[in-house]
Amino acid sequence: TLATSGFPVTIATGVIFMVCVLIFRRGIVGEIYARLLGREGGKSS
Repeated sequence: TLATSGFPVTIATGVIFMVCVLIFRRGIVGEIYARLLGREGGKSS
């Protein structure tokens, strides 16, 4: 199984989580709402 394969599952899960947070800074619902309204504002650089 994946848990006994020696693959660092915890690290992979953490990396995937960090990527999701960076991509969806406003949250998934916030991203969908912003795209539906066509807003690009509200981004802080």
